[in-house]
Amino acid sequence: MNTYGKSKKFVSLAILTLLGCVMLLLLMLDLDATKKLTWPEKVRGSKLVRRNWSNVAEISSATGRVFHGKPYRNFDKTKRKFKDWWQPIDHKGQKEGEDSSCTHWNVVTTIYEPSLAVKRAAMIQGWCTVIVADTKTPQNYTKAADLEGDDSVHFLSVDDQLQWAKQNNAVGLFVRAIPFKHFARKNLGYLYAIMHGAQYVFDFDDDNILAEGTAPLSSETHLEGSRVVMLGNLGVFNHHGLMGAKVSNTGEIVSWPRGFPLDLIQNNATAGAVAYGGFNAPIESIAVMQFCADSNPDIDAIHRLVHPLPLIFAPNEHPLLVPNHALVPYNAQATVHTYPALWGLFLPFTVKGRVSDIWRGYFAQAIFRILGLHVAILPPRVIQERNEHSILGDFDAEIDLYLKSSKLVEFLASWQSDDGSTVPEMMEQLWINLYERGYIEEEDVNVLQLWLHALVEIGYDFPQPKRRQIDNVVLMGQFNFNAKSEEVIFWAQQWRRWFNRIVVRGPFEVDVTQELEKNAVSVHGSREDRGFVSPYENLMLTLRQYSNHSDIDGVLYLRDDALLSIDNLRDPIKDGQIVTTIKLENGPHTVKIDKDGTVRKPDGSSLSDGEIDALDKDWFYFKKCLEGFQRLNEDPESELIRDADGSIFVAERGDSDFLYVPTKYSVEFDRTASLLAKHDVFLECGLPKIVHSIKKETDVGVKNIQLCTNWLHGPQGRGSTKMVNDCRKIGDGRRFSMYHPFKLHDQGYRKFSDTLHLVNS
Repeated sequence: MNTYGKSKKFVSLAILTLLGCVMLLLLMLDLDATKKLTWPEKVRGSKLVRRNWSNVAEISSATGRVFHGKPYRNFDKTKRKFKDWWQPIDHKGQKEGEDSSCTHWNVVTTIYEPSLAVKRAAMIQGWCTVIVADTKTPQNYTKAADLEGDDSVHFLSVDDQLQWAKQNNAVGLFVRAIPFKHFARKNLGYLYAIMHGAQYVFDFDDDNILAEGTAPLSSETHLEGSRVVMLGNLGVFNHHGLMGAKVSNTGEIVSWPRGFPLDLIQNNATAGAVAYGGFNAPIESIAVMQFCADSNPDIDAIHRLVHPLPLIFAPNEHPLLVPNHALVPYNAQATVHTYPALWGLFLPFTVKGRVSDIWRGYFAQAIFRILGLHVAILPPRVIQERNEHSILGDFDAEIDLYLKSSKLVEFLASWQSDDGSTVPEMMEQLWINLYERGYIEEEDVNVLQLWLHALVEIGYDFPQPKRRQIDNVVLMGQFNFNAKSEEVIFWAQQWRRWFNRIVVRGPFEVDVTQELEKNAVSVHGSREDRGFVSPYENLMLTLRQYSNHSDIDGVLYLRDDALLSIDNLRDPIKDGQIVTTIKLENGPHTVKIDKDGTVRKPDGSSLSDGEIDALDKDWFYFKKCLEGFQRLNEDPESELIRDADGSIFVAERGDSDFLYVPTKYSVEFDRTASLLAKHDVFLECGLPKIVHSIKKETDVGVKNIQLCTNWLHGPQGRGSTKMVNDCRKIGDGRRFSMYHPFKLHDQGYRKFSDTLHLVNS
C-alpha cells in the first residue's frame, strides 16, 4: 500500500476510534468516579456516584448538555480562614538546624521502577531531588536506582510520610489530608522542598527525561533571548505553533497542549504572534517555565487519536514570554517554578490526575496576573518516553478538560479578587469561586487552606501584588487613522496590565475590523476625520454603552499615541472625579457668542475681525472652532446649552487627548457632546466646553493632571524618549501623569512597551 493509502487508512481508523470515544463519553456523562480516601492506613475503592448535571449544564439544542460554569452552590463563608489575613502565625514547622542549603529542587512522585528520567535529574550538580513514594512504589527504590548514600536525594517512603503526618501542627494536618493512590501525593514533595530552602522547583514526571548534561535552569537572573508574544483577548494561548510543533517527516499540523479548550483549536488567533525578540526577561518576572517535550509529549487523548507520533518541536526556538492577560495550559511533567510562584504548586485531588495539574496552572495564572508574573514556554530540553497508558483511559480521565476548559478560561480571564490584598486571601477566594462553579469540590478548598497554613508556618514569604487592575473602568482607545490590526492588538495588550475592559474606536478598514474581532478585541468604527471631532463623539458613544453597567464606574478616553502614569489616576477615579489635562480657566481664546453671532470677550466687549485674526494666528484652529460654534448657534436645540444671558460660552482651548468621565455624568456629557458633534465643533474647544458644561450643571470634582509634551521637531524632540526622560527628571519623576505624543507606529513595539513601563515604575 502506498503512503497516501496508509495515511488515509490511519485517518479513517482514527475517526472511527474517536467516534467510539464520543459514544463512550455520552454513556459516561452522568457518572463520575471519585475516590473517598481515608488516612492513613486504608483506602476505600473508587465509588461511582451519579452527578446531577442539571446544576452545572445547559441544554444545547438536541445535542446534549453544555457545562455553563455558573455558580450553583455556596461555600459557607464562615469557614474562610484567610479573609483579611495579614499577620503570620508562629513558624513551628521548620525544625532547628534543618538543612536549607539546597535552593534548587527536583520533585517527582512515582509508582514504577527507577527510570532514566529520575536518575538523570538526581545527577544534576547543585540540585536536590525529593522522590515521593506511594503505596505501589518499590520499597527498595533508591537502591535499585543506585542512589543510596546520595545526600542530595531524599526518598519519602510511605513510612516516612506516616511519621511526618504525626506532627501536631499545620504541616502535619496537611500531610494527613493528602490521599494515597493519587497524583496529588506530589504535594508532599513540594512542601518538603520549600521547607528545605527551595528557591526553584523543577516539577517533573518519571517519564520526562532531561537531555544529558542539561539543568532545568540555565540562569538565575534572566531568560535570555525571549520572544514576547502578542495576543488578542481570547483569554488563552496555544504555544505549539510558535514552538514549531510538527509530526516527524510529515510537516506541520494543527496541534495543541493538553487542557487547551477544544472549541478554540481551529481558531488560529490563539496561536498569537511574536511582537519582538531578543528580550532578556528577568527571572523575577517569571512564575513558571514550561518545557516542551519531544517524541510523545503532553497532549490529550483526542490529539493522540487523530495525529500520529512522534511529535517534535523546533529545537532552536527561543523562549516565549506569555502575556499575563492570557492563560496557557502548563503541566506537572516538566516545569520550573520560581520562588514567588511556589504557593501555586498545590494540586487539587477531587479531580482526575489528568485534570489536576492543568487546573492548578489555570487557577494560579489568574493570580500571577495580579502579581505581575508571567509564564514562559521553553524549547524542548526533555524527551517524553511515556509510561504505559490506555488512550481511552486517558480520554475518560480528561473529560473535565474537554467539557469545562473553555468556560474556565472565560471565567479566569476576567476574575478579580473582591477584597484580597495578599496571596492567601486571593487564593482562598478564587478556589471558593471555583468550587461554587463546579470545577473542584469543597474538600479541595479545605485542604488548600491547610496548604496555605503550612506555608505560613514554615516561613514561606508570599509575594505582594505589584499592580492591581482598575476593573471598574473601561479604557477607550481612540485611533484617529486606520492602523494595522497587529498594532491595535499590541496596544490593547499593553494596557491590559491595568484595565480589564478595553474598547478601541477608529476609522478602521473592513479587513482590520474583521481581524480584530477574530482576536476578540472590542472594536467599533468611527468617522474618518483625523480626530477633529470623533474622539469626544466616540467617548459619548462608549459612555452610552456602559452607563447602565452596575460594575462600571467610568470611561477613560485615551489617544493611541499617549502614555499615562496610572497610579496618579487611582485616587481621583476612586473619588468619582472627572480627570483631565484641560484647565478650566479663562484664557485668550475664551469667548461668548450671542444669538446674533456677535463674538464677545468674557467681560462683554466684542471682538473685532482683526482681534479674531490675531487669535487665529496664535492658535491655528481658533477660526475653525468659531465656525463650529456659529453653526451650533443657529440650531434651535442650542437652547439646551446656552447661558442665562442667551449666549453660548466657548471654553478656553485645551489639550484633549485624554479624559476620564464617571458614567453617572453620562447624560450631561451626552447632552452637550451630541450637539457639538452634530455641528462638527473642533475637539480642542469642544471637549473643554463639554467638561465646563458638566461642571456647571453638577457638583462633580475636576482633577487636573499635568501633561508632558514639547514642540521641538527632530529625533530628540517631540514624541521621543528624550522628551519623556526630560519630563521625568523634573521633581521626583512623578510630576507628569500623561505623555503625548509617543507613537507606537514610530517607536516600535519594544520601545513603546519599555517606555510605558518606565512611566509607571
